[in-house]
Parts: sequence; C-alpha cells; structure tokens
Amino acid sequence: MGIFDWFRKKDKSEAKTAPETKSNSIVGQKFNPLQCVTCGSNQLKKIRQGEYICQHCGNRYLTDNQDMITEATEKELIDIYFKSAEYRNKDDAENELKVLLDYKDKAWDNVEYVLRLGRAYRHAGMNAQAIECYDRAKELNPKDAIIYINTGAIYLVEKLFDYAVPLFEKGIRLIEENPIIYTKNDRNVAYAEYGSALAGSGRIEEGEAYIKKAEANGYKDGDKMRAIAGLPPSGSKTKIQPKPENKPNPKPCCNSYETDIGSPAYIEQMIPDSFRKGVNQLIVDFKSLSDDEMITKYDLSDIWFEPEDFAEAKKTDKTILGFLIVNYLVDQGYIIQLDWKDEDEASVYLNGQENYWNTNDLKVINFDLDNDQIYLARVPKDLELKVFYGVKVNDYDYEGE
Repeated sequence: MGIFDWFRKKDKSEAKTAPETKSNSIVGQKFNPLQCVTCGSNQLKKIRQGEYICQHCGNRYLTDNQDMITEATEKELIDIYFKSAEYRNKDDAENELKVLLDYKDKAWDNVEYVLRLGRAYRHAGMNAQAIECYDRAKELNPKDAIIYINTGAIYLVEKLFDYAVPLFEKGIRLIEENPIIYTKNDRNVAYAEYGSALAGSGRIEEGEAYIKKAEANGYKDGDKMRAIAGLPPSGSKTKIQPKPENKPNPKPCCNSYETDIGSPAYIEQMIPDSFRKGVNQLIVDFKSLSDDEMITKYDLSDIWFEPEDFAEAKKTDKTILGFLIVNYLVDQGYIIQLDWKDEDEASVYLNGQENYWNTNDLKVINFDLDNDQIYLARVPKDLELKVFYGVKVNDYDYEGE
C-alpha cells in the first residue's frame, strides 16, 4: 500500500511504468497469495480472509473459499496508481493530486484509492482534505490500522498530541491483533509516532520507550520523532517527568482553550459523530492558520473586520475557541440559537430538531456566550460538563414534548 510515507525517504528507484494489465480477464483464475497476478510482484498484503492488495501495482483481489479470484481492480484504476506514483517520486504534488482527483467520482467507494488520495493530500499539505479521505476510509474498512496511524500522523505534526494518541492506540491495537497483515516498517512507524505523541502529551517515559522499541527493530528516524515532541536526541540526558496518575474516566472540566485543546474524549461527549470532523478541523485551523486565513475560511469578517482585531481577541478572550465552535455548530444545525425574547419558543425548536445521538436519553444544555442570545443543544444525560473550551455550560430546563 505504501502509505507510511509521512517521514519516509522517497525511493527514486521505485519510479516505474504501468505494465499492461488485464484485471477484468483474471476473474475466475486461481489466485496465488505469493504473487500478484497482474504485475507479478511479491508485494501482496492480506487485508482480511479472502481480500488482498498488491502494494506495487495497487490491484485489489477478492477470492472465494477455493482461492478463485471473484473480483479484481479494473485496469484504468491501476494505471492511475502508477501514474500518480510517478509524480509522487518527482515530488510533483500538484499533478499527483490531479491524476487521482480525476477519478474520484468513480472510485470513492474503493478504500485503496481513498487512502492513496489521502496520502496525496498530505503530500500537498492539505490536511483537512486528507482527514476527509481517512474518515471515508474508516467507513469503508474500519479495521485497517493504517487509516488510524496516518490520521494520527497529521495531528502529530500539528503538535496536537492528545488528538494523536488515541488514534495511534487504535492503530497499534489493530496491528498487534493482525501481525501477519502488517509489515515490520508499519509497526516501527506506528510505535515511533505513538511514542512521539505520548512524549508530547507529557508521558515522556512511555513515549521514549516506544521510540526505542521501534529503533531496536531497525527504525532510523527516532530523533525526528523526539524533535517533534520536544525531546533531545538519543544519547542526550533526558529529564524524565513523573508518570501522571491514572484516574478512571475523568470528566473534563477545563477553563481555557489552552488547556482544552486536543482532548478527543472531551469532544466526543459533547458533539455527535456527524459534526465531530468539522469541529476537529476548526481546532486544527485555529492553531495552524494565519488570522487572515481563519477569518476567510470561516467567514468571520462580520465579527472581526480585520485580522488584527481577531488577533487581539485571541490574546484577551480565553473563550474565543469555544465561541468559534459554538457558532460553527449553529451554522451546522446542531446548536439552536435564539434571541432571549424568543425563549418561550425554545420547546418548539428543540422538539422539532433531529436527534443526532444514538440514544433518546438526552438533556438540553445552554452555552453561555455572555450576550443576549441563547444557544441550546441536546446531549446525553450523563454528561457532566461545566465549561466547554472556556464557554460556561448549564443544564437548561424547558417544557418538553
């Protein structure tokens, strides 16, 4: 599959031309799990029982109980894989993306294609689009460890360590549950990047242990991972901080966006799955985009006319990220915004709103933005949250159905 290339040195010798393929004609042939029927390479990867992918040409095979090929990737898509790889080896991210995007309408249900497109977006520095691809890949194959590792790598390089940690944990768990499927390099990269995320989140001793585990198995870029986490190179004296005390399922209660940033559990308790991706991206953008880019992307010019005004607000208002998230969720339809004069109509809006959770055991909360507006949302009843990215949260009583 070749998608662990976030920090991998590109091998220029891999630039090859696409062979003549006849994928459609091989359906019904006997499958050899040691050799790709299409290109002849021995780079087959078993995804699950009866499903294989060639990491050289990209062909995907489905086989029956008698190892007869029942489905194979069409020739056109394999040719696209080769052509995009040629551009990747030339560091031509623009044309690599163009080649893949031209086929998106036809291949958005093909997990291998979606992963390659996500990698191309990462190569081009377009992390939001890459995350969209990985979210799609999870829908198609939620048990592929590579998806979680690659998504974690995006948050890792953005230094959103607490977002990266659970993704790496999920990916490593899947790798260790299926050791035959994944390569030595897959495991090394996963361990090293996980170690970097752990160290960056304050769990330095654990993080260093995982980086060393990868290095002991041949991994060469351990010091790059240490640098991301702010650790000194291997061989230097590292001050190991005490391991944080493990507390069972602590309820988040934070007071500013500096301490709130990067807590997946925090987001998951408050925001349904269908809106979580957009909120995660907003948080990434808030940390990485310029003030002007942030204003343009999220149409904030009606609130802050100039980037300087937005920059000043970030310095003085510790609720600003919570404010941005609340307003984003109003636009998305999850949070209901009412003028205080219309509060008596809250039940009408709430009872008519779609239920975005997988439970009916819900309550209503109000986000206090300290203005004359009311911001209401339904959340699970067991949620105990008083502050959301600096914004006060209160339970809200109203006349229900």
